[in-house]
Amino acid sequence: MSAETVLAVKQLISRRLPELNSLTVDWFGGEPLLEPAIIRDISEFVLNRKSRYAEYKSNMTTNGYLLDKDLLSELISLGISQFQISIDGWSGLHDVTRRRVDGAGTFDRILSNLVSAKSTKHDFLMTLRLHLMPSNVKSLPELLDRIEDEFGKDDRFRVHVKSIGRYGGANDKNIETYWKTEQVAAIRDLRSRVSSKNGVGKYSVGGTHICYASKPNSLVIRSNGKLAKCTVAMNSDKNNVGTLLPNGKLQFKKEVLDRWFEGFRTLEAVDLSCPWYRIGREKT
Repeated sequence: MSAETVLAVKQLISRRLPELNSLTVDWFGGEPLLEPAIIRDISEFVLNRKSRYAEYKSNMTTNGYLLDKDLLSELISLGISQFQISIDGWSGLHDVTRRRVDGAGTFDRILSNLVSAKSTKHDFLMTLRLHLMPSNVKSLPELLDRIEDEFGKDDRFRVHVKSIGRYGGANDKNIETYWKTEQVAAIRDLRSRVSSKNGVGKYSVGGTHICYASKPNSLVIRSNGKLAKCTVAMNSDKNNVGTLLPNGKLQFKKEVLDRWFEGFRTLEAVDLSCPWYRIGREKT
């Protein structure tokens, strides 16, 4: 993110804070922890102003590779207290799909960081997002057991199981996914398994929700200052809803933005849970 865009984000926050009852800042990527200086800069800016106005909270989606104990402590001091970390399987299975550029695996370091987080007394919420796919479904019960053994007694850790999907990109056709009926059956089986655990209530498997992209008061600011609604469909013009101007004002493409609010007009579950499901299939 350029210095100009960072300044524009600050201008936006300064303009809007007096009008807000609450402000939530979610850090997303790519990998946000590759740019800790920008996270620190904007977070400190908000913290120095939020006490006058809005209730403030901040979350982060990260692969967890750089989230060691020292960085975790700093992020929590900056108001970032909720984290989502994706895991594709235990150890070697995770390393098949989530490798470093040099081909080395990432699981052992991520697990070490999670264990280090558990050893602290910090107040945080760590959601481990377990990805369901045909190649790992048979190993997921064991993965849940291993996570339960390591983190089950710590209320700061949660588990969410989510089936992977095709959302665009050069390798989309190479991603092996479930047919809908197979996905439902696998999730039903996992739900019955986790509901019998001592950690009941800590787990969530599938289910309908209202996506952030359907919410009128949720907006994605990209690193180049462009505005979007969805963090998945980043390469589609249907998700290019405007621009953050240097003075912190928002310039919208109203006819594009309006389509993302369809769920609040129809109250249909499909529109509320994933507006892109319908928008992505519309002809331009």
